Amino acid sequence: MSNLANLGTFGLVPASRFFDDFDSIFDTLIGDRRRGASTLALTPRVNVEETANGYAIHMAAPGLSRDEFKIHSDNGYLTISVDAESETKEKTSYLSREYSYSSFSRSWKLPTGANSDGISARYDAGILTVTVPMSAKRSSKVEIRVD
Repeated sequence: MSNLANLGTFGLVPASRFFDDFDSIFDTLIGDRRRGASTLALTPRVNVEETANGYAIHMAAPGLSRDEFKIHSDNGYLTISVDAESETKEKTSYLSREYSYSSFSRSWKLPTGANSDGISARYDAGILTVTVPMSAKRSSKVEIRVD
């Protein structure tokens, strides 16, 4: 009986299985580390800042190169995407592998008055900053180069 944890209204559960539900949630999200799986999807966090001249989108995306970002404005939407493949050497035999990259895409509806032609991007120290200026001019499709 010493290996049972009292969960109040949930009843008695063996202590060794207490975290099984939590483990299964995390295993679904990031892979089962005990088996060496590496299914963590790259989904960077974003802060959107209102500036004096428009908006700035700050995306935390460390470990990528500026050439991997694809940023475009199309029909009033701004999209940032990356399609990065994990580096695997054929002769490498991992005992455990807990990280890899995959692809992601994030889109935002641009506000009325956003100047699509003036959108710029800069990648520095793992942070991508996309600046969206405001004006009355609006284009339908624009590719943005990352500096």
